Amino acid sequence: MAPKHIRWPSSAADMRAISRQFNFPLTVGAVDGSHIRIKAPLQQLDSYTNRKSFTSVVLQAICDSRMFFLDVSVGWPGSMHDARIFRLSAIGRKLENSNLQPYHILGDSAYPLKPHMIVPFRDTGDLSAEERMFNTIHSASRCVIERAFARLKGKFRRLKYLDMDNMDFMADVITAACVLHNFIIEHDSQASSSVADDDGEDDAAPATFCDSVQTSTGVVRRQELLHMLI
Repeated sequence: MAPKHIRWPSSAADMRAISRQFNFPLTVGAVDGSHIRIKAPLQQLDSYTNRKSFTSVVLQAICDSRMFFLDVSVGWPGSMHDARIFRLSAIGRKLENSNLQPYHILGDSAYPLKPHMIVPFRDTGDLSAEERMFNTIHSASRCVIERAFARLKGKFRRLKYLDMDNMDFMADVITAACVLHNFIIEHDSQASSSVADDDGEDDAAPATFCDSVQTSTGVVRRQELLHMLI
């Protein structure tokens, strides 16, 4: 059922419809990773221990403005950086090789700046007023993915801790929760306006900057978007 209920926009009309719902121009999704706590595995313990020192697998997801998941990639070891997960994921490879223009997705500072991935300006204390405005609008639009994760974990409490040994089964359970999350949004008119909040526990590792992967075309694209906002 996953391909039926978790689907990337397949047409220009779909892209336009999704983009119109975001305040940030030409946006078709927001991406982030969320850590799902797991029982410490007997093997590869270091790989599954994240920077907050608990064992986890990472759920990477892209959602639209309704918190509807457009793509999920499940089961990555908790020690992996968000940028690497995105680069290795099917959707990351697809967007790298396909022309998403004029659209893009929004990521936080952990992701590389590319034409299809717009991240905020790094704030070292010398940002212009326009760049700070850009970051504010970017953050307000991107945080929908954080709300989606909060709703997912609030609705399906099993995702607070997976007491399982079989990694494949873990991935199936997480994917099933994402399918049900989308099914509820599609069929419940109140779902998008009534968010089941998480308990406040932040299972996302602190974002680290990915300035080493900042393409010149990404810089140009971000400047174009800055001028559009101004």
